[in-house]
Amino acid sequence: MILFLWVYLTLDHERKRKIMKGKVQIKVKGHLDKQWEEVLHGMSFSYKEDSTILTGLLMDDAQLHGILNTIRDLNLKLISVNPLDTKEQS
Repeated sequence: MILFLWVYLTLDHERKRKIMKGKVQIKVKGHLDKQWEEVLHGMSFSYKEDSTILTGLLMDDAQLHGILNTIRDLNLKLISVNPLDTKEQS
């Protein structure tokens, strides 16, 4: 039973890891000044209505967590985090 649980958790973790590696789009409420680009690991900024859209290439989960921690530390409201598929990347 323990082995089954370990295998399940490992496979589930790997599946999630693949989803968040690659190009990602993060949307936050409000207009974030472009001075924060470097702090947010070089994500590119665009604006739509009253939101800032951060787009960039993630190398691993640690980079994503670093960006999300920065968003939290800046007291920004996170709206969404979406992986972009290969059709949207080109």
